Amino acid sequence: MLENILSKTNDNHSSQANLLNSQHQQSGSEGINTSAMREEQEQQQQQRSVQFSDAPAPTPPAHDASSPASQSRDNLVPQETSRNMSPMPSPQQQQQQQPYYNGYQSYSAQQPYYNYNNYYPTPPPHQAVPVMMGNGKPEHFWYRRSWPAVWTYLTGAAMLGMLVYELVKNHQVTGNVIEMSPFNIMIGPSSDTLILVGARFVPCMHETTHFPTSGTYQCPNMTDYGQTGATAPTLTPVQTNTTLVGPPCTLQDVCGISTFEDPDVPDQWYRFLTAIFLHSGVIHWLFNMFVHMSLGASMERFMNPIRYAIVWLASGAFGFIFGGVFAPVGNASVGCSGALFGVVALLFIDLFTQWRTTLNPWWEFTKLIFLMLFSFVFGLLPGLDNFAHIGGFVAGLFSGVIFFPIPTATRTSKVCLWVVRLILLGGLVGMFYGMIDVFYSGQDPQEICPWCKYLACLPIADMCEAYYA
Repeated sequence: MLENILSKTNDNHSSQANLLNSQHQQSGSEGINTSAMREEQEQQQQQRSVQFSDAPAPTPPAHDASSPASQSRDNLVPQETSRNMSPMPSPQQQQQQQPYYNGYQSYSAQQPYYNYNNYYPTPPPHQAVPVMMGNGKPEHFWYRRSWPAVWTYLTGAAMLGMLVYELVKNHQVTGNVIEMSPFNIMIGPSSDTLILVGARFVPCMHETTHFPTSGTYQCPNMTDYGQTGATAPTLTPVQTNTTLVGPPCTLQDVCGISTFEDPDVPDQWYRFLTAIFLHSGVIHWLFNMFVHMSLGASMERFMNPIRYAIVWLASGAFGFIFGGVFAPVGNASVGCSGALFGVVALLFIDLFTQWRTTLNPWWEFTKLIFLMLFSFVFGLLPGLDNFAHIGGFVAGLFSGVIFFPIPTATRTSKVCLWVVRLILLGGLVGMFYGMIDVFYSGQDPQEICPWCKYLACLPIADMCEAYYA
């Protein structure tokens, strides 16, 4: 009986041992299967990782748990292992391991789990890079900015409107759209019509001995008798010693626009400004518009409309003031040429401030010198006021340095620049005050500067004598 009990006990132990052995075998097989599954997952993750060259990683779409793409993305990692995602390795660990590059960050091949946030990192913030100009100059937002050419387009439209008004006015005065006798080669109105609409005409601005307010003059709306059609009577008002056609007119009738506050004292000072927007004809307007809409618009986009408008107006006004002092008293002058010569002065300033960064600066300087000399020589021809060109260029240099955006590298250079600007501002104000004082003094240009007449006429065939006759 004892032997039976012992045999049963041994059988129980053996059955338990067999059961334990079978459990150990099953657990071992499960561990082997789990490690194999993990190795397969790591291989699949390595295959899914894409190595980018230099292109940035695509921005991931918004996470939506209900979308199939999100469900498939979540299924890449088992739920029991997704909570144990390892963090990004430190820089030292990245150096020790052999990383592969996915476009933004390095990941170790030994990292066992898939990290969605690491695979789709947030792109770095955009960093502004200076834009390089065609000549190699950096374009900073505070220095080179493309401003709209507001002033150029507004003044261009105003000058076109005034040209149309001149032609309409000339038709009302003489019966013809353009001057026919003598023929205006600029294809425009007569000189009398230009005076009526606002040309710079000294007798309408202050008292002169050649055109006194007590004299009688040929009316602008009178036509020649004995001819077919209506023609302009004269180029300029004449004095009482000339035979008049029809009833005479006063100086106020010749000037037009507005009445004098004192009938014996002409006071139309605003002609320094209105004359800028007038032209002697279509040809004159086309030449000025070509420069105004090309060089002027480009310079305004660089400077900004306010600063450019100040330089443009200062150059045009000072040009007519300078011409009013030295040009003949009876010469009616119009056009924006003085303002455009101020733009040429701005081109010189731009070249000198960017000399080291400009390709072939001497060639650019030569082209500007040729342009300036050609314009001055062209101004020597009859009918053009070269004094307005000279005055506009000088005022453009002074006002250009004051308002032109000149770059400064150091604090000392900035202080020196502002000192120079203050000095030139005082000089510009002094020039305006001095020229206006000389203008209203009524001095004879021949007495002020006897040789200055050669700046506006060529000493050929008594041309200068006829200019000042």
